[in-house]
Parts: sequence; structure tokens; C-alpha cells
Amino acid sequence: MGLAALEDTAIASTLACYLYSKRTPSSTQLITRLLVYVVGTGALTSMFSIIELISILASPNTLLYIPFALIQVKLYANSALLSLNLRQYQRGKHVVTSLGECNITLGNNRKPSPLQFIERLDRF
Repeated sequence: MGLAALEDTAIASTLACYLYSKRTPSSTQLITRLLVYVVGTGALTSMFSIIELISILASPNTLLYIPFALIQVKLYANSALLSLNLRQYQRGKHVVTSLGECNITLGNNRKPSPLQFIERLDRF
């Protein structure tokens, strides 16, 4: 458990330092977005690794660490999905249209028609 927390922290900090050192005036915005992603996901997963380690050390004969381990697995899965979605976002191939609490994202650069809004709202 201690090694997992150390690995998450080391990977996130190494990647952040590398990205920061390779930034140029033309790529500053892209590098900043990537740094936010790397630090955000790396800090969150390492925080749950540390919490899991503390719970194991605090009460070694109980199963107190299980909820933190389950949350951590979901965080890793969400980080992987976020990295896949981030590729489409960086390429600019998405349109997000907001209608109150209903957000509609289309895969190509066309605007949604009013009929699509009604169809999506009927599903809720």
C-alpha cells in the first residue's frame, strides 16, 4: 500500500515536471490543460492510496480499508475514461449544448436540432 501511494505521487510529479519543462509559447495552453489533468488525477488517486494505507496501519485486524480500496479502483477507471475523452476534447470534435440541467454532447461539429432536445428530455 505504501508503495502504491509512492508510485502515484512519483508518476504524477515526474510527468508534471516533464510537461512543464517541454512547454513552448505556442503550446502553453495545451500543456496547462494536460498539467491540470495529470495533477488532478494523480493527486486524487495518491490521496486515496494514502488514506487506505493509514486505515490499514490504524486498525490492521479490521476491514476498514475496503471502502477506500473500492473507491480507488473506481478512480483509476474514471482516470482512464477521462484520458480517452480528453483526446476528443483536445481535437475539438465535440459540441456541448446546455439546456438547464440537460447537457447534450454530439460527436461531430453539428448543432443539435430542437427535436433532439425533446427526444432527450423525454428519456428523463
